[in-house]
Amino acid sequence: MKKILFILFIFIISAVVNYGEEQDRSVRSFLSLSGSTEVSIPLHNPVIFPITGSARGPVSVENMSPDLIDVKTDEIANSLILKGLRYGQGSFVLTRDKIRSAIYVAIREPAGVLPEQISITVTGNPATRDFLRESAIRTVISKTSLKAGSYLLFDEYVPFDCPSFLSRGESKTFELPVKIENPLYYPVRESIKVRVVNKIIPTSEASLLMISNRPEKIENDGILFQEKAEPEKPVRLLYYHQNSPTSTDREFLIKLTNPSIKTVEMKLVSGTSGPDQDVFFVGHRSTVRFLQDYSYDAGQIITIAPKGEFIISRSFMKPGDVVSGLLEIHLLNNIPLSIIVQAGQPDITFDKEEVLPDDFDPFRIHPKGVFSEPNILSSFTYNAGSDDLTIPVGVSPWLSDIKTGAPNQGNYGVIYKFNIILNNPSGEEKILRICFSPVNGIARGVFIIDNDLYETKLLRPGKTSLVAEIRLSPKERRAMKIFTTPQSGSCYPVKILFKSN
Repeated sequence: MKKILFILFIFIISAVVNYGEEQDRSVRSFLSLSGSTEVSIPLHNPVIFPITGSARGPVSVENMSPDLIDVKTDEIANSLILKGLRYGQGSFVLTRDKIRSAIYVAIREPAGVLPEQISITVTGNPATRDFLRESAIRTVISKTSLKAGSYLLFDEYVPFDCPSFLSRGESKTFELPVKIENPLYYPVRESIKVRVVNKIIPTSEASLLMISNRPEKIENDGILFQEKAEPEKPVRLLYYHQNSPTSTDREFLIKLTNPSIKTVEMKLVSGTSGPDQDVFFVGHRSTVRFLQDYSYDAGQIITIAPKGEFIISRSFMKPGDVVSGLLEIHLLNNIPLSIIVQAGQPDITFDKEEVLPDDFDPFRIHPKGVFSEPNILSSFTYNAGSDDLTIPVGVSPWLSDIKTGAPNQGNYGVIYKFNIILNNPSGEEKILRICFSPVNGIARGVFIIDNDLYETKLLRPGKTSLVAEIRLSPKERRAMKIFTTPQSGSCYPVKILFKSN
């Protein structure tokens, strides 16, 4: 019995040793570049790859594609330097410590071409950091060439050296990290140098409101909206569209085209958001961005070459995604341009110039068209301690399309400006509360109150949310200015309430 146990013990020890040797050979046989035997490189630009694996010692390379790949060894750095000589797919054999490994190399075209540097001119008192970043991104998009299926990425979490704000008359230079991704092409990563100048360029209020919200759900490719912007008639454009949940991926464009043989110069104030599946958040976010820039008179000066175009916004929408925007276009010279809102299949040329038909529903009207005088100014006085003051936003009478007479129910895109006189006639301090309350449906609100921005939560009809709280000293009399606008994705009208203790 003891003899049998001894033999079994020897057998187990032998098996364990053999298994370890096999495992060691398996580990040692793995020889690769950056953990892989398949790599991709660009044309002409050398790329350094560390040699990975447990094998040690001198390295040798047998290049099977010398017309495609140049391979150099840097044994001190334990790496190979690969350079693509022409586009294609090649290979070489990497040998170290009697371990041989085939490495396959794809020499790919770049996913696109980025500009080395850009220059932008803005307005703003001041121009904020977020606005400068958005202006730089918009310009990079307009000057970038993309391969089919490629997309630009601007990582919000990557730090970049941008000033916190830029006062009028100042100029700065910063770098914007950008990358282009595409599974079929070599990725492009660059830090683009941006030079920005803040100039004083006076402009007037928008005199026309253009709305693209019908068809709200995009089922087919084509032009959703197109109109002409005329000199001396500044335009405010509101758009809100959803790629149908039962449809396919789409590319969504807002573009300006210059049909003339002269250069167009314009000032753009822009708030865009999406694509996103949250139908309430997208409209809210675009309104926040627009009102912030609008209150600071923050705009970007854009030139469009003769017969050229400028893309304000480009979005790749999955089924169910929503995009929204509120922007203003102020022409600075005597040349008109065309505004086009368009949707089409990604990766193909936008050659379908068909204007999509309206899906007009008299029981659920989505506004579309051109509306005049999109600014409403009102004045109110509120005495602290008196009954609540109610100010409606988005109520009838609504603006009407100048061509069809169709109403803009809710006055979406209209800027409401309220001059409020607050008066405390008593001999004691009063606390005044400004509140927000939807009337007919779920809604959010955004307000600029004396240059400060306030947002509300998403509320159901009849619910009330505190917007701001103000303390009035005894006998104090104060003037207040409030800007707001009905936002896409929310149900207007709503009420602004002034209450006090």
